[in-house]
Amino acid sequence: GLANEYECTEELISEAVELAKKKDIPMFMHVAELKKETENLIKEKRMGIIEYIAKLGVIQQKVTLANCINVGHREYDLLRRKNVAVVACPISNVLLAEGVAPAIEMASNGINVALGTDTFGVDVDSSMLAEAKMIALLDKVMFNRYSDINLIFKMLTSTGNWAIFNKGGLMQKGFSGDLITIDLKNDALVPTLQNPKSIMTSLMYAGSDGSINDTIVNGMILMKDRKLQTVNEEKLVDKLEKASKRIFG
Repeated sequence: GLANEYECTEELISEAVELAKKKDIPMFMHVAELKKETENLIKEKRMGIIEYIAKLGVIQQKVTLANCINVGHREYDLLRRKNVAVVACPISNVLLAEGVAPAIEMASNGINVALGTDTFGVDVDSSMLAEAKMIALLDKVMFNRYSDINLIFKMLTSTGNWAIFNKGGLMQKGFSGDLITIDLKNDALVPTLQNPKSIMTSLMYAGSDGSINDTIVNGMILMKDRKLQTVNEEKLVDKLEKASKRIFG
């Protein structure tokens, strides 16, 4: 993957595209994240950021673009036609104070939008449910409307899998066996009406990682009754504490 469009030369981006084609692997790139750098590049190249990387061949193949905050409406059609996966990272965007990608607006325009957490350095929580709640609330602020819960749920599941080129996110034959179970008796979710719309709304706005009871990835149980099954949690925490003290003193 490439860091972003403004730190990479045209030659480097073009070479990365050719390498990805040769190896038949997808590309990943942070795009249009920082306002000043994006505006400078738009002024220099005299075209939008998506148009610029398209010119270099980036969106002519399998590619996932993170952030996409400063993307013009005229570029939506290009993203949609090329079936590009866009990963919005709302909490990271808010913490960096660089604006927020209009993720729901983009998804409503037929663009494949998923949710992500960016990196640990700018989003220490790294919670997908927190990202979902944040984008729902931000959409209300930006567009003065009620957010489409089903669309956000799709960003978390099927489109999220699309963004990492994994056949998953749906309970269908041939798809990866990935799922979580939710504890509806969790304090944050009580009371919840027992219908799909109410459950999803409660999970989106009141749920947290603590509401998740079990996690299964590709058929393997990684967490059962909130206990990690493949990692010794106490030893892991101890190692993290010691590493933290070595690094930060």
